Amino acid sequence: VEVYGKDKKVLVFVEQKTQADELAMNRDLGFECRVLHGDIAQGSREEALRRFRRGDVNVLVATDVAARGIDIPNVDLVIQYTVPRHADAFVHRTGRTGRAGRDGQAIVLFDTDDSNRLRALKHELDL
Repeated sequence: VEVYGKDKKVLVFVEQKTQADELAMNRDLGFECRVLHGDIAQGSREEALRRFRRGDVNVLVATDVAARGIDIPNVDLVIQYTVPRHADAFVHRTGRTGRAGRDGQAIVLFDTDDSNRLRALKHELDL
């Protein structure tokens, strides 16, 4: 995120609520972020979305379930902190950036432990 630009809107997808909380608590990163997942109170989720949309917060960490059906315009970068288990999750996550003729980027983070899941995802997406 630091390399990409602190003024950009970045949406980070994780699989587990605990991952979202841990990432958001890392204050050493040098930017402000908020969390969206099922254990966050509705009012707090709405406030996080409002602040993200306005640009007060430039990083939003979310689980797939929490982000489903939410309109988040002008996302510059999607980071998939975990390799999605299925192609539909990959497409859903990636589709959050580059909307309405805007440029956008998507990154999938992985390590050697993810190689089987990544291979299966590539096969499912016919890449």
